[in-house]
Formats: sequence, C-alpha cells, structure tokens
Amino acid sequence: MKIAVAKEILAGEKRVAALPETVSKYIAMGHHVDVEASAGMGVYVSDSQYETAGARIISNTEELFAQADLMLKVKQPQFNDRVGKHEAQMLREGSMLIAFLHPAAPANHNMIRMLEDKNITAFTMDGIPRISRAQRMDALTSMSTITGYRSVILAASCLPRFIPLLGTAIGVNPPARKYPALSVSPRRLSPAQTPRPRITTKYATMTAKSMCPIVTLPAPRTDDAMACHSLMPRPFHSRRTACHSSVTDAADGEPSVGADRSPVNVPPDSAQGNRMRATGEEKAVRSRAFTRPVAPCRGNPPWLPE
Repeated sequence: MKIAVAKEILAGEKRVAALPETVSKYIAMGHHVDVEASAGMGVYVSDSQYETAGARIISNTEELFAQADLMLKVKQPQFNDRVGKHEAQMLREGSMLIAFLHPAAPANHNMIRMLEDKNITAFTMDGIPRISRAQRMDALTSMSTITGYRSVILAASCLPRFIPLLGTAIGVNPPARKYPALSVSPRRLSPAQTPRPRITTKYATMTAKSMCPIVTLPAPRTDDAMACHSLMPRPFHSRRTACHSSVTDAADGEPSVGADRSPVNVPPDSAQGNRMRATGEEKAVRSRAFTRPVAPCRGNPPWLPE
C-alpha cells in the first residue's frame, strides 16, 4: 500500500502527520511512503531525514494525492491556492483519508460531500472514543493538552509581573493572583446567578508569616499571658514580665503579677490549687498556656534597650 504524507496548507498549521520514526515503522511493515517536499519544516524535520528513514520525497502535490492509497493529514482538506484545486478533488477515487475532519462543523459540510462524491473512506481523528482500548490513538486529548499548556505560556508572557513567589536580593516578589472575570453582563443574570460580592478585607488580608484568614480573638488575660511567659527563656521571660506588669498597672490599676505567681505554678496543696482541680480550671489554664498567644507588649521589644 502507498501511504502519502501531505504538507499542511492551513494558515498557521505547522504540524505534520508523520515523523521519520513513524515512516520507518510503515516501511518495516512493507508499505511504500511518499512525503511531500518540506512537509516537516514546521516541526524542524528536513527532507533528508525522511529520505534516511526510507521515504520518497515528491514535490508535485497533484502527483502525491493521485498515487496515494492512504493519505495522512493533520487538518481537513483545504483549497490549495498554489495548485488551484481543492485537496478533496485531488484525492484518488476510492482511496482512504485519515485526518481531523470535524464533520459536524458547518464550514466542513461541503468538503464532506466532496469526499462522499469521490467514494473516499475517511477516518476523523476527533471521532475516536476516549476509552482505554483507543487511548493510544486519542490524538484529540493529546493535542488539547498541548494547547492548554501553550495557552498558559502565552498568557504568562503577556503578564507584566512574575507568576510565582520569588525571593530576590532587594526583597520578595509576591505571586500573581487570579482575578475572576464575568463574561456576561450582571443585568442579564437571574437572582440565583447573581455574582457573589468581592471577598472582604478580613479574609483577603494575608501576612507574610501566616496564610490563614485573620480571626479576631479576645484579648488574653494577664494570668494566661503569664502562663505563656513561664515557657520562655529566662532573659526574655523577665523582660516581657516587666513590660506586662507595667501595662497591667496602668490599665487596670492592679498590682503586677510576677513570674513566680503564674497560675500554672500554683502549689497543689493550696486552697487555690484545690479549687482549680475541683473545677477543672487547672487543665483549662494549662491548655490555654500552649494555645493562646502572648499579650502584646506596648513598650520596647526585649531586644531593644530602654
């Protein structure tokens, strides 16, 4: 059987139906392969590579179509301006054609009728079912994967900033964010389809150290703060204790609570310890000591002098 590989003439189409590796397999099966001249230039495959694989290079397009028992193409037959004929008319009567025909498209109906008039057996690659047995022939999915990948690359080249988070010598560039866009007018939407309001600042604001939504927590009590202080190293502990003591004295007018009087360190045989064990408050205080944040210090940080 004579297999022909035509050069694609659709505008912007650079693919080719068969590579030299595929041509060598066809020849190993006992078939003859003809390739149109410069058919693989769009994928950087020269005619000499096809000749090395065993194919014959033909420059005359009409001769290539007229001698082929099986024509391999990427896209559907088009009108060839250089020859002045439609590719479907140049096919030999009773031959076979394998390509992406897209027969359901209204623009291709006339081409389908031309194939029917010449008794052409045509196989459309976009009609192969997406099942396990036909997975190796599912060219539509593989081409769609390439199209989606390239669309992201092209979109990234049009973006005026970096996409990922990048740390540089002058600082950190935050990652690009995706902003939803409505393709229809909101006035045409039904009440159930009304777009949601923009996310509030409470949940949209993020910090460099925490990527969780900001939640407003009640201010920790002095005893909880002192329980957290007991877990810190001694220099930092003493500095923060003095700072919290001054804040407590100024705000509440109560005497400051020292580090030695932390609720976690209450003697078990004291009346306060018995009351805490009876009510389960001791366990709650210890739990808060590990989960509640330290009260903010309104004075200088511990690493700065007074």
